[in-house]
Amino acid sequence: MKNVIVVAVLAVSMVFSTAGCREVDNVVKRKMPIPTAPQVGRILSVPGQYATGDQACKNVRNNDIVELDAGTYSTANGEQFPWVVTAKNVTIRAKKGARVVVDMDSLNQVSVFEFEHGTRLDGLKITSSTGKALQLANPRGLSDIALINCESDVGLFGRNLKRVLIEGCVFHSSASASTGIYFNGSEDV
Repeated sequence: MKNVIVVAVLAVSMVFSTAGCREVDNVVKRKMPIPTAPQVGRILSVPGQYATGDQACKNVRNNDIVELDAGTYSTANGEQFPWVVTAKNVTIRAKKGARVVVDMDSLNQVSVFEFEHGTRLDGLKITSSTGKALQLANPRGLSDIALINCESDVGLFGRNLKRVLIEGCVFHSSASASTGIYFNGSEDV
């Protein structure tokens, strides 16, 4: 009789442990909102290696980091917008401890950045007094976009996006700029 009970207990525990594994497998197989780039490429410093953020963005490769030193990045200071990122898994970030402002005041366009999949903005302040909004869009659609620890007094508009992460960001209300977060045709935001 003892042998029968032991076998029954083992069979029941195997059923529960298998069911638990199936659940874990489903969670593991589910895509995370923003995957971390598997490799870190080069760090392109601005100013330093490149005089402007625009120049650095034109020279990025997959998994590169554009690191911006403290300062205001605007057309008045030599920047040309939009900053176009054609590589995947690129991070545009403020240097540790630096206050970086991307100023859209003189732009007649909506977007400051044109992204590819996997782009991350980290530690930037994006500002405008002309009512422009930061647009996250690409005609082919975008996925795995992250805004981390950013600050903005402009609105955020996203179109045709998949898996967007907004973490630790502050969007201030402004009388002269459109504020709010708007997504159209997007998933997993």
